[in-house]
Amino acid sequence: MEDIAELEVFKYLSSLRIYFEGDLATFENVAFQIESVERPSLDDFNMGSMFDPKMFAQYNQSLTAEGNERFFRLTVPLALSLFSIVDLLGYLISKENKHTDTEKNFKSFFQKSAIKVSEKEAEVINRIFRQGLAHVYFPKLGLGVKYHSTNPEDKLFFKSSNHTIFLNVNRLKEIVLQTFRTVIEDATLYKNMEVKYQQLIAQYLQQVGNNIVNLNI
Repeated sequence: MEDIAELEVFKYLSSLRIYFEGDLATFENVAFQIESVERPSLDDFNMGSMFDPKMFAQYNQSLTAEGNERFFRLTVPLALSLFSIVDLLGYLISKENKHTDTEKNFKSFFQKSAIKVSEKEAEVINRIFRQGLAHVYFPKLGLGVKYHSTNPEDKLFFKSSNHTIFLNVNRLKEIVLQTFRTVIEDATLYKNMEVKYQQLIAQYLQQVGNNIVNLNI
């Protein structure tokens, strides 16, 4: 087999690892810096730093936009970064999936996870959370996302005290990062991933190659 270090997909994933892991660390630093500001500011510390639709009106009544600003934690871009990795790696390791088959790609990725994520859970993550955050910035149907030190350690989904269902971004990050490293360190996957990667590049060129050439720069 060709040396995997010479494969284009290996070069791409090596760069991706540097930036993905670096961005995750930066997101985390910001999030926990915000927690240090929250602790003395909230009567119920566990209610901070989340998007909770049922609490949104109450927060608006009691906090000004300026006062609320210190609770911004980059939870949405952090989650979107995780979803991008799931979609891409799920496509690359699959045999039949197209790059547009997001839900199939999610299921393929989570099948490699050492922490079990069922197909039904993968469907909810894609349809409610990934599609919601990607297209309308918030999860669909009044569900929430939360990245916070008070999240349960071993649950991918949980309910708040007012029964809002949340995606636990802490747990999702653990699953995605672990599975990402498992995939890119598995030399047996690279032959298939190189084929899928080259197909992806060819499709991109077919779709938008001429548009790039014709850009007025």
